Amino acid sequence: MALNERGLTYRFDSFAINTQDRVLLKNGETVTLAPKAADALLLLVSQPRRVLSKQEILASLWPDSFVEEGSVARNIAHLRKALADDAEQPHFIETLPKRGYRWIAEVDVADIASHPAAATPKLIYGWRGAWAALFACILLFLGVLAILRARSRLALTPEIHPFTTYRGGEYEPAFSPDGQKLAFVWNGEEQKYFDVYVRPIDSEDLTRLTSDLAGKGSPAWSRDGRLIAFLRYSEGSCCSGIYVVPAEGGPERKITSTFPFTAIYDRALDWSPVTDEIAMVDKDSAEEPLAIYIVSVKTGSRRRLTKPPAGRGDTGPAFSRDGRYVSFRRTISAAVNDIYIAPLSGGEPIRITFDNQYIPAHAWSADGGGLIFSSKRENRPGLWRVPASGGAPKLALAQYAQFLGISPAGDRLAYSQWSADTNIWRFDLTDSGANPAGPMIASTRADLSPQYSPKGDRVAFRSDRTGTDEIWICDADGRNPRVVTHWRGPLTGSPRWSPDSKRIAFDSRPGGSSQIFVVPESGGEPSQITVAAYDNTVPSWSHDGRFIYFASRRSGSREVWKVEAQPHRDADGAVQITRDGGSAAFESTDGRYVYYAKGENTNGLWRIPADGGHEEPVLPDLKKGLSGYWALCGDEILYVDSVGDAPADLFSVSLTSWRRTWLRRMPKGPIWTDSGLAVSPDRRWVLYAQADTNGSDIFLVSHFR
Repeated sequence: MALNERGLTYRFDSFAINTQDRVLLKNGETVTLAPKAADALLLLVSQPRRVLSKQEILASLWPDSFVEEGSVARNIAHLRKALADDAEQPHFIETLPKRGYRWIAEVDVADIASHPAAATPKLIYGWRGAWAALFACILLFLGVLAILRARSRLALTPEIHPFTTYRGGEYEPAFSPDGQKLAFVWNGEEQKYFDVYVRPIDSEDLTRLTSDLAGKGSPAWSRDGRLIAFLRYSEGSCCSGIYVVPAEGGPERKITSTFPFTAIYDRALDWSPVTDEIAMVDKDSAEEPLAIYIVSVKTGSRRRLTKPPAGRGDTGPAFSRDGRYVSFRRTISAAVNDIYIAPLSGGEPIRITFDNQYIPAHAWSADGGGLIFSSKRENRPGLWRVPASGGAPKLALAQYAQFLGISPAGDRLAYSQWSADTNIWRFDLTDSGANPAGPMIASTRADLSPQYSPKGDRVAFRSDRTGTDEIWICDADGRNPRVVTHWRGPLTGSPRWSPDSKRIAFDSRPGGSSQIFVVPESGGEPSQITVAAYDNTVPSWSHDGRFIYFASRRSGSREVWKVEAQPHRDADGAVQITRDGGSAAFESTDGRYVYYAKGENTNGLWRIPADGGHEEPVLPDLKKGLSGYWALCGDEILYVDSVGDAPADLFSVSLTSWRRTWLRRMPKGPIWTDSGLAVSPDRRWVLYAQADTNGSDIFLVSHFR
C-alpha cells in the first residue's frame, strides 16, 4: 500500500503512530496491533473527517487481492479494541451505515525527523528493571516459540481419516453452519437410489432425510442450519426440482422445478450464507447449455446469473463467504473446464483458472480470499489453492477429490473420493450364453472404449495406465498391449480404426476444445483433422476411408459433420450432415446411409442418406444417454438397453426385416463411456467396459489451512 511515502508521525489523544515502522504507541508504550489494522489506522488518520467507503478501504489495504468486505469490519473492530474506542459513542472512529468509516479525533502531523522520540518505543529502565525485562522477554520468546511450533506442526501435518465407510457411494459432503455436522448423499446398503443423510462429525448417528425412488444430490444448509436444500433427479418435470427439508427430519417443500436431469456430475446448488437465496444449475431445453440461476427460497422466483457459450455450460455454484459472488465451473468440452467468479450484482464472470483441464470440485476458503480446487494439473493430483483475484495455483493437499466442502471456520475439509476398477469384458455370441462373460483387457487402472479393427486381429481402447488417458492397442485376445499416443494430460478417447486397419482416429483436448486426430497404428505423431474451436468428438470413418464423421456444435447445436481424412491447418472444410441433432455416427458398409444417435437427451437411433436427404428413425428402443452403446454390424444393429450395476440385455435389429431379437443377458451393465460396445467382424465376440468394483467414501481433514 503506497500510503505516505514521507516519514510522518500522527499524534492523537495519548497515541502516536508513524509511517515507517507502523507501531502504535500509547504514552510511549507499544500497543499490540495487527498489520492490516495498523494500515487501516494510517489510512484513516491521514484523511480526518473524510468518509472512506468499505470499497475504498479494501482497494487501499488489499490492492492485489480479492477480499470480502467483512475483512474491513474485522480490522476496524480490532483497531477500536486497541484504541479502547466505543462504536456506539466513538471518540476516534465513526461508523456511517451504508457509507463507510470516518476519523473524527484531532490529529497532529509531523515529520519523524522532527520528532525522533515518537519513531520508536521508549525503553528506559534501571539495571534491576533491565534484568527483569530481559528475563520476561526470554520467557515470552520461549512461550511464543512453543506456540508457533505447535501451530506449525498442525498446519504442516493435516490429519486425514475416513468419515464414511459404507457400502456403495457417499458423495457431496456439506458442512453445517456451525461446522459440527455433515450432510451428504448415499445410495444405501442396496446401492439403488441416492438419498440425503446427516451425521455429526464426532458421532456415528445417521439421520436419513429423504426416502423415495428418485435420485438426490447437492445437499446445502440454510444459513441458520435449520433446513437443507437438495436437487431431486427425475426424468419427469413434475418431480425434478429444488426441495428443502428440515435438517432434523420432516416434510419436504418444493422451491422450484428444474429441467428433468438424470445426472449432472457436479454440485448443482448452494445456499447463500447471508440471504435466503439459492444458486442453482438449470436450463430450459435439451440443447441449451447449463447455466447458473439465483432462486428465492421464499417465493421461488428466479433470475439468470450466467450465460455460457454453446456447449456443456456452467455447474458447481458456490457462494463466497460474504454472499456477494458465486464461483462456478465452466465446461467447454468433456473433462475441460475452469473456475469462474460472477458478481451477484451482475456483470461478466471473471476467469480464475486457465488450465483447460478437468476440475471435478472446488470450494471457497474460509477467509473468502481464495478457492480450493481439485485437479491433476502439472500431473500432480491434489487439492490446489488459488487467490480469488487470480494467480498461480499452489498445491494445498496431495489428495484428489470428486466433491469437497470446507467448514465455515476453515479448520476442516471434507471430500469424497471415488475409486473403480474398470476393465473390458468379452462374451461369445455363438454359445447362447453357456460360457459366462469375463474380463479380456484388465489392469488396476481404467480400461475403456474398446473397438475391433476391421480385420478383427486387434483392439484399440482407451486407458490411463501411464497416469493419463491415452489410446492403446492390443491383440484380439487382449495380449501385448502398447500405447500409441503420448499426450500426457488431456482427456483422449473414442478410438476408431480406418477401413484398412492402418490408422486410428480419436478425439483429444490438448488446446482446450476437443479436436479429431489420426495416428498410425504403429504410433508416431498424430495429425490434426479438425481445427475449428468447437467441441469436435466421437469420430468414425466412411466406408472408403476418405472421410471422417464426427459430432460438433459448430452450427450452434450438436450435429453430425464429415471432413476429409487429411491434416488441416487453418480451416477444415467440414460439411454438415444432420440438421435436427446428431451425436455418435457410423456409415453403412455400402456407403449409402449414415446411422446416428442424437445424444444424451433424445431416445432412438436415426439414419440419413450419406449424399443428403431426409432423416428417418430406425430404432426407437435405444434409450437416451446410451448413444455409445450400439454397433452397426453388417445388416443389423446391436444395442444395449441399460448401463450400470444392474443386469442389462443385448438386442439386435435387422435392417431388412426390422425384427428385434434378444441376444444375451449381461449380469452387469456397461459403464458410462464414450464408445461402449464393440462387435468383432465375424460377429462372434462382443466387448464392453464394466466397473468390476466401484464406490466412494467421504474423508475428513482436520487442521486444514
